[in-house]
Amino acid sequence: MKHEQPPLSSLGNIEPIQESRNVMVRTREELTALVEAPLLQACASLYDKNIRTLSSSANKGDIEGGAAHIIIDFDSLSETNKEIAKGLGELLTYDSEQAIKIEIPISPTTSPAEIEQAAQAIADKFQEQPILWAPTYSLEDLKKIYGIAAEDRNFDDPKSWEESGYFYDQNNNIFYLSEEHYKKATKK
Repeated sequence: MKHEQPPLSSLGNIEPIQESRNVMVRTREELTALVEAPLLQACASLYDKNIRTLSSSANKGDIEGGAAHIIIDFDSLSETNKEIAKGLGELLTYDSEQAIKIEIPISPTTSPAEIEQAAQAIADKFQEQPILWAPTYSLEDLKKIYGIAAEDRNFDDPKSWEESGYFYDQNNNIFYLSEEHYKKATKK
């Protein structure tokens, strides 16, 4: 479901995107439908650095609480980025994963542009790292996930899985969630 991004004139105009919690993003483009406008640039920067965000929020519902936030998968960070993250936010358990919640203080008069600028400044502190969170699957794994019997050979051709969005790495005989994940994982 694609969301229209409202004008960035007032945080009070920005509706929450509910289905953004803990989604495994396959492509950078998907972020547009999952991240509210004031945090989109920062979350895209983090994604480009191979840092996985689990959730983010910068909408009218955050005004009363006084903070927008980005929650990052702590266990998927490089050691350097873990140290950076500890200096920026609060370590917590989030959907049974260790995460870091980085808050951006806001008030009723804080503009979305101010949030965007503060969030980008946070994202800029992190370093690019290897992608440590992109799952890979063997053919057997995919068959098990989709309830296909091991002896059923109808799905043994990698092309049948590529039609569902998976990317097949023929050198290592594994599947990635997307070609974008494959490129990130194999980038030198």
